[in-house]
Amino acid sequence: MTAAWMRDPNTSQVWQVAGNLAAYSNSETEDEGSTNVTGLAVNAYRTSGFKDWWVVNSGTTGNSSRVNSLYTVTAATDGSTGWVMNSQDGVTKTIRLATASSDRLAATYNLSGLSQAYLRFGLSPNLQDLMIRGQAALAVTSPSASRINVANVSNSGTIRASVQVSSDASNPGNSSSINTTATDTDGLTTFSTINMRNQAQTQQVEVALIGEGPHMVTLGFDDGIDTPNPDSDADGLLDSWENSNFGNLSQTASGDPDSDGVGNFIEMKLGSNPNSSFSNGLPVPSVSGLTPAGFTITFPTVSGLNYQVVGIENLAGTNWPNIGNSITGDGQPQSVTDSSATNSPRKFYKVKISTP
Repeated sequence: MTAAWMRDPNTSQVWQVAGNLAAYSNSETEDEGSTNVTGLAVNAYRTSGFKDWWVVNSGTTGNSSRVNSLYTVTAATDGSTGWVMNSQDGVTKTIRLATASSDRLAATYNLSGLSQAYLRFGLSPNLQDLMIRGQAALAVTSPSASRINVANVSNSGTIRASVQVSSDASNPGNSSSINTTATDTDGLTTFSTINMRNQAQTQQVEVALIGEGPHMVTLGFDDGIDTPNPDSDADGLLDSWENSNFGNLSQTASGDPDSDGVGNFIEMKLGSNPNSSFSNGLPVPSVSGLTPAGFTITFPTVSGLNYQVVGIENLAGTNWPNIGNSITGDGQPQSVTDSSATNSPRKFYKVKISTP
């Protein structure tokens, strides 16, 4: 990710909050490492976001080729709005934006055959102000080992960028943290600056991922006001529900850990146990006797889910046509009448549930 901007929907103001395109004047490319060094001097300092700097394989051998590695990019297929990026040697990251109005990007990292990975972010909250006043107003706070905030306070208000990490603790050896001991020197120059702030108008943040994962890395932007966020990783699942059922935030809305055919989002909405295939919370519909109007199918609904009745006269068939229109659940029972069944001696029905 080369750069990021944040827009206030109330005022339409826009601020650059990650990356610094103006700092790339000494190099035309995004290459890092040895290709960005002349002698011992680094040609251009820049860091933007989700930059995979260094990995360690299962044999404890390190490799920095990730910084210039070309990743294959495909659209996510799990129903989310996002991109899946694969390196040639085991790094897979899926980066999602929850909604068009989301204030964060959430990445899921999987390290196949790797034991460690380090990635960096270059945070520049309100870059225009940083260019005018410098970095003196940048304030860095670490509410926990898994989160770091970088805020810039100016006359136009507070703009804050944050990085937060978590790991699936059910996989032995998995952990993640903000690497507060990271440094950035080129072997030639000694910097008299705050650690990780030797790049123009940028505060660097390094994340350490241990174990194959999955790991969650979230890059967020806000106005510096801490308000409870029920879904901090922006995956559509409440943090409280994920922590209660899995002990971490590594699941996705479409995931199905108990393999019962019902995804996590629907299980959450139905109040069922996502770890038990015997508990899916699916509604039990009822069918009235045949009337001149046809059969009437009645079923309970839950807000936030869509319901579609389908029916067939012979179970040997495989095509179940829709009966009526899709219904958006509102927490109240709903009914659909099958007017095509007035001459049917019998008919079979199902209620299909889907996410909006």
